[in-house]
Amino acid sequence: MRLGFLASAGILILLASIAGCLGSGVSGTYECTKSGSGFPTFSKGDTIEFKSGGEAIFRSRLGGPSIVGEYEVKGSEISIKISILGTKISFEGKVEGNKITMKDGAILEKR
Repeated sequence: MRLGFLASAGILILLASIAGCLGSGVSGTYECTKSGSGFPTFSKGDTIEFKSGGEAIFRSRLGGPSIVGEYEVKGSEISIKISILGTKISFEGKVEGNKITMKDGAILEKR
């Protein structure tokens, strides 16, 4: 009986770990379809790719090098952080299905 309990506990831990990895719901590439009103903000056509492990890759519609940052999702809230030339920049928003609405009004939609 003890072995059955341990096996069940192990399966629950494994399932919780998998759910934690998949739980962010924002993996993939999102494109800005509406520019925000803040500074700095996302501009229409910019993209951001959310990767597992909390890595975010920004690409400007104007070209140039990609910028690697990080993100964290808690419930429906998302926090994105990047560093440009030593300056740390944070973006906050809300995840709603395949759309992220930033606090400054920028809208990112999954491709």
